[in-house]
Amino acid sequence: ASYAEVTMPFTLTTDPDRSVYSSYLDASEQSGIPTAFIVGKSGLIEWIGHPMEMDEPLAAVVDGTWDRSAYKKMIEAREAFQREMQVFAELAGTEKFDEAQKMLDTKVTESEGEIKERWTSIRHQFHLMAGRATEADFEFVRAGLAQAKGYPRAVAQQAGNLYGMAMSGADIGPLGNDAIKALKQEIDGAEDQIKPGIYELIARLYALDEKLDEAIANQNQAVESAGDVSRSQKRRAEQFLEELKAAKEKSEETGSDEDD
Repeated sequence: ASYAEVTMPFTLTTDPDRSVYSSYLDASEQSGIPTAFIVGKSGLIEWIGHPMEMDEPLAAVVDGTWDRSAYKKMIEAREAFQREMQVFAELAGTEKFDEAQKMLDTKVTESEGEIKERWTSIRHQFHLMAGRATEADFEFVRAGLAQAKGYPRAVAQQAGNLYGMAMSGADIGPLGNDAIKALKQEIDGAEDQIKPGIYELIARLYALDEKLDEAIANQNQAVESAGDVSRSQKRRAEQFLEELKAAKEKSEETGSDEDD
């Protein structure tokens, strides 16, 4: 198809003097592209967000069920959350953990809806990162993995976040094994493109617990499955496999020295 045929259903415009950019993106303090704006029948902006998320609000605007004031309140709450997150991050980053904990407890108690859920999630993550984790924090993560069951990408994202926290110094306790179990349950139903990443994530989680044989076995699977997806991905998988083998060899040599 020609360019004209592909773009026929759309109205294409340019913004050479950036006046639209100024009137919309700058005025609404948006920095990401693409950003979509829904302008209602009254000429007022009803919604701002990513184009992939606009179908539901657009339908509500068209049929007259959209609650503009409620949406505005939600946007204001999100903006306040971002400002407060900067304060919390500074407290946590300077190791003022007691003050950070107090702030989190207050925000979880005072907030509602989506913002309350965000603060709750952050509090559990903070407990893991600050060495304050309890069984309630472990159960929160397990519940997230269980909720994502059947969606390989979602499970991989949660497991990846957990691995990232561990690499940043968090004591994830038994959650590594929980994440491994959840990932293994998703492999058969995962798309070929993400199978190498899932196998490697399992390998990395095993390596955290120094279970190098299991890590190597799963990284071998990552290399094998990556061969059908991407040569560059396969090379990266092979590199990590060599790192695991070297770590195992070093571990065996250290164990031999101790026996001697």
